[in-house]
Amino acid sequence: MKKKHLVRQKILESLQSKLSIYDGQEHLGNIELTLKELANVSNLTEEQVLQQVDYLSEIQEINISWSQGVQSFIILKNGTISFFDKKHLYKGRKEFWNDTYDVIKTLSAAILLIIAVTTFVMNIFDTRQNRKDIETIKAELQQKDTVNFKR
Repeated sequence: MKKKHLVRQKILESLQSKLSIYDGQEHLGNIELTLKELANVSNLTEEQVLQQVDYLSEIQEINISWSQGVQSFIILKNGTISFFDKKHLYKGRKEFWNDTYDVIKTLSAAILLIIAVTTFVMNIFDTRQNRKDIETIKAELQQKDTVNFKR
């Protein structure tokens, strides 16, 4: 499975765990995580987080906000659903099996082509040998007929 799917699931998990302690009484800003906090909580690098947050924001699973030059993230309803459904892990597995199937298909086609070419070449050699054998038998029969005719 490609790492991006695992990273996306880990980001959602970290944001969901922060949301799950929200009791509704606090200011909503208290459940946001900054880039550094999100990286620490999820045990990912900031670079790994940055590579995936734009995608997660684009598909409306997280919200990115800026306050005083600091980027923060909060999980949205779609993100919670995706996290509990393990959507990104499922997509990753599906993509892995599709890629594996494509490789197997390509290898199978190549192997079948090799078998077909080998069989064709072997048939050509067999046909040539059969022709030689037939010509030899014809010559032997003609020679016997000639000997039998002279008697």
